[in-house]
Amino acid sequence: MGIKAQNQVTIIDITDAYSVILSNENQTFREVGANEGTIAQTVSTTVYSYRGSTNVWSYIDDDYLGSTHGNTDGVYITVDSPNTNPAQDLILTIHIPAGLQSNGSIDIPIELYESNDVSGNPLTTFTKSFSYSVAKYGNTGAAATIYELEYSGNLFNFDNESGTFLSPTSITITASSQEGTNPKQAYTGGQITVTPYTATGTAGQAATHSSTVTINPTVTNKEPDYLYYIATLTVNGNIVDRQTIGMNRQGANGENAYNIDITSSNGFTFKNTAISTTLTAHVYSGGVELSAQDLTAMGLQVNWYEGNSQTSTSSGLTKTYSAGSVQDLLHVTAKLEDAVQNS
Repeated sequence: MGIKAQNQVTIIDITDAYSVILSNENQTFREVGANEGTIAQTVSTTVYSYRGSTNVWSYIDDDYLGSTHGNTDGVYITVDSPNTNPAQDLILTIHIPAGLQSNGSIDIPIELYESNDVSGNPLTTFTKSFSYSVAKYGNTGAAATIYELEYSGNLFNFDNESGTFLSPTSITITASSQEGTNPKQAYTGGQITVTPYTATGTAGQAATHSSTVTINPTVTNKEPDYLYYIATLTVNGNIVDRQTIGMNRQGANGENAYNIDITSSNGFTFKNTAISTTLTAHVYSGGVELSAQDLTAMGLQVNWYEGNSQTSTSSGLTKTYSAGSVQDLLHVTAKLEDAVQNS
């Protein structure tokens, strides 16, 4: 068969799990003097969102952004310019006000979408929390010591077409300490631990060292063995910093590459056989969606298959299912094929 591209959906109560990760989930800020609180400052965090191991788009509604939508401590969030909202790797800036003296957190409602079109309903919504604490001056006025992880990068880039990692191919993590206003210096008195995680959240073998841990991601059958890595810094038995190293999966370039995306007018999950939905195959070439007329002119058509059958049940960009047409579950596959072979 002259299959150019294909995609499959399953009409059932199971879909790939969604996950949302913040690259920086907590931060400690230093008081400038006894009972004086912090200076006004900012810190960034990146939102990584996945469905299974595939990047999806993250979006934060304007009702949760800006100084007028902060928490009771005056902490608020903005989207880091020139990053866009939504984005597949959404960069946020956390704004800390001058005089902050209390520990706390701010909730971040994150909506997930298939694309950068956020006019419809989100796939799902997560509420992540960014926590902050204030390192106090002691009774004697001695400055606090801040311990932090330092890393050469916070994102791996994986090329889906070649099944290899692009630059960087490794990321090195070290630790630093800073006492008061003194310069930062390398710190080897703690413990750096890096744990890899698969798309299902299963942890791999952790790597631990007092001074340096280097992540060298591995690949099996052109698929990355792990989706993200969590690094922690432990000092005197306490975790003082935690960072996430995410992954961006890049698709193939070129106008000759075809992709099929299947959407449903009424979702993929139903109860008591009350199924009523129309599946639509969206065919893309070089990032441009093709119409039925475009496919006809190219001598191509979309054929629909059910289960393991090699015989198509119908052709066209849409496929409708109604009550009683599915028993328990049904795997539905859309294949882009040469029209002459299915005419």
